[in-house]
Amino acid sequence: MIEKSLKEQTPIAVSLSREEESSDGRPIPSQICSIGMPIVLDRLEDGSLKVLLRGIGKARLIESKCNIPYQVYSAEIEFVNDAQTLLFDQIKFKYFKSLLYNWLEEAIKDPGEKEQFILSLNGPDTIIDYVCTFLIKDIATKQLLLEMKDKNEVLNLLSLIFEKENPFHENQLVTDAIRDFNSMNNFDNDRVAN
Repeated sequence: MIEKSLKEQTPIAVSLSREEESSDGRPIPSQICSIGMPIVLDRLEDGSLKVLLRGIGKARLIESKCNIPYQVYSAEIEFVNDAQTLLFDQIKFKYFKSLLYNWLEEAIKDPGEKEQFILSLNGPDTIIDYVCTFLIKDIATKQLLLEMKDKNEVLNLLSLIFEKENPFHENQLVTDAIRDFNSMNNFDNDRVAN
C-alpha cells in the first residue's frame, strides 16, 4: 500500500474504526478520516517500513472499492485550507502548538523521526488535527474533533478538555459530556432520517 501510494502519488487515509465490524470481520472505518502522503522514515531489515503520513486534508469515505490486500474507498477529499484557519484564536493556537511540541519531545525519541514529524506540520490545520490525533485519548471525542470543520470550535473544546494545570490529562467530565452530546445529536439525526 505504501509503495503504491509513493509510486502513484495517491494519498492514504487513516481512520478510526467504528465499534461494529463488517460481515467478513474487518473493521469498518469512520466515514470522515484524515488523509496524507507517506514519508518513509526507515526501511527495516524484515522489509517493513517506518512511515509518517504528512497530512494534506480530510476525506469523506463514499464507497468501498476493494478489501484485498487492503481496503480501498472512493472518497470526497477536502484539502487543508489554512487561509480560513488563520482567523482563529492565536493565543489558544500557540498554546496547543507548544503542547504538541512538548508531547513530541516525550513521545518521539529518534531525532530523525522527530525532524520528519516537525516537517509534516505544514500549517495550522495540521497542527490542530495532530493535537486531536495524538493527545486526545478518548476515541469518540477524537473522532468528533477531527470531523469538525470550524477550527475555532475545536480550539474551544480542546481548551475545555485540557486544563492548563494538568495539560496532558483529559478532563473526563468534558469528554463524557462531548460524547453524550454527540450521541444525542446522532440519535436525533437518525430519527429525522427515518
